[in-house]
Amino acid sequence: MAHQERVNIAVFIDFDNIEIGVRTTLNEHFDVGIILEALKERGEVVTKIAYADWTRAGEYSRHLTQHAIRLVQRNLTPGGDKNGADINLALDALEMAFTHTHINAYVIVGGDSDFLSLVEKLKQYDKKVFVIGGRAFTSGRRFLATHPTSPWPFLSICC
Repeated sequence: MAHQERVNIAVFIDFDNIEIGVRTTLNEHFDVGIILEALKERGEVVTKIAYADWTRAGEYSRHLTQHAIRLVQRNLTPGGDKNGADINLALDALEMAFTHTHINAYVIVGGDSDFLSLVEKLKQYDKKVFVIGGRAFTSGRRFLATHPTSPWPFLSICC
């Protein structure tokens, strides 16, 4: 019998992006619990980090902390900061790839295709990468399969 490698997963959430997509396209509230439950089938989630302007997130910050998700504050600059969370998320994921070698799988949760370069780089470092986003509001074309047990018809996983 072949030895199966234990899958240790780090989850990175572009919260502002995914929340806006779920709210505007599905008229639903984003529930991170659905995603975390689906990930249990793929391995053990060992760290979870979400990036957003938490001063505008309302009850979501409490909901995410109940799932033991570390919240990273994204401070807006006067000129706007469209990709601030994207850059922080990408830098943190790459740093983790080098400093936490036991983590061998990365999950990027977001509502756009801004992370395709990060996905490719993590794969070059021999990491498994899953991107979770919505078919209805994700601009990327690499989303392959809707998760069969998800109560949300939009949940797609790629890579």
